[in-house]
Amino acid sequence: MVTPCEVSPACKYCSLSSSIPAVQDERAELTQPALARAARYAVDQGIRSLVLVGGTAPEGSDLPVRKAVRTVKQVAEVELALDVGPSISAGTVEWLKQEGVRTIYCSIETVNPGVFGRAKPGDDLEGRIRFSTMLERHGMTLGNVVMNGLGSTDDLLRSVLYLRRFRRLGYLHLSTFHPVRGTPWAQRRPASVRASVTGLAIARLAFPGVHLSLAEVEVEDPGSAARVASQLRAGGGNTFAAVLVYRGRTVNHVERVRQEAAALGFMAS
Repeated sequence: MVTPCEVSPACKYCSLSSSIPAVQDERAELTQPALARAARYAVDQGIRSLVLVGGTAPEGSDLPVRKAVRTVKQVAEVELALDVGPSISAGTVEWLKQEGVRTIYCSIETVNPGVFGRAKPGDDLEGRIRFSTMLERHGMTLGNVVMNGLGSTDDLLRSVLYLRRFRRLGYLHLSTFHPVRGTPWAQRRPASVRASVTGLAIARLAFPGVHLSLAEVEVEDPGSAARVASQLRAGGGNTFAAVLVYRGRTVNHVERVRQEAAALGFMAS
C-alpha cells in the first residue's frame, strides 16, 4: 500500500476490517525506503509495469500519491499505473500524465447499489463512477476490478458488462471473494473460482482488446497469483501480477507464470 485507506467503516471483506492486528498489518502502508526497495526488486525480476496500490482517502491523497510516484521514478525505469480509488484531484491526474502515468484504476467491484452498500458501507459507488468518467475526460486509460462473491453470479456479469460504457477501459480484473480472519465476513462462504473464470471468458467476448485477468490479491485470496493456466484457457492472462509486495512479505510468481504459459504455447515476457 502506498497510501493508507481512510474509508470508514472499512469494507467487510477487506483485511483492514479485521479485528486481528497481524491481519490488518498485511495491508499497512509502505515507507518510502521500502517502496523504493520494492520497485528495484520488481524490476530486477524482469517486471516492466508496476501498479502502485493504495487505500481510498475520501478527503484526498494528492500529496502522498505524488511522493510515491517520485520515489519509484528515482530508482526504476518502469511503466507506472495507479490504484488508490477516487482519491486524487483532476490536477493530480494531469500531473500524473506529465510524469508518464497512463493508467489509473478505480475499482467498482459491483454496480448493484444494495450489494455495494452491504459490502462497502463506508464507500461511495456513484463517486467511483464519477471519478472514472473524469479520468476518461482527461484521456487516461482506465483500470477496474469486479468482485465475484459480493452478490449473485448475475450481479457479477452485469457489473462486467456495465463497464462497456467506458470507452477507455484498458484493464479489467476479476477478484474472487475469500473470507479473511477477523473480518465481519470471516464466516461467509468463499466464492467459486470457476465462476470467476467463467466471468473472465464472458468478459473476453465483451472486451476483445482489453487486458484481462483474475485479480491477484494474495492477502485476501491466497494462491490467486498462481492461477495462470485457468486464466489463459478462459481468454485472459494477457497481463499478470507476477510480483506482489506487501509490508510483511513478497510474493514472486515470475518463473511459475513463464513456465505455465510456455506449457500452453504462450510466451511470457
